[in-house]
Amino acid sequence: MNATTINREMNPGDEVFATLECNGRILANIRATRFSSVDEVVGYIYATAGTFSGLGRLTVRNRTQGWSQMVPVARMARRPLVA
Repeated sequence: MNATTINREMNPGDEVFATLECNGRILANIRATRFSSVDEVVGYIYATAGTFSGLGRLTVRNRTQGWSQMVPVARMARRPLVA
């Protein structure tokens, strides 16, 4: 997922909610005011979710500015290379 698909402004201190769901399961859910960009939110939520495979949905909501956006995501687990 490329965070540039979420074309929204975010300011430091904005109250942000983000949820990452995959195959109907919530993998990560955050609420914070420490982010200053959408890229930071997306990076943090992927780090929190860990490794996953499947089709999912990332929802980011900026309560301070009053916007919400959902983007579809697809991830595939990578198998380690065999020497």
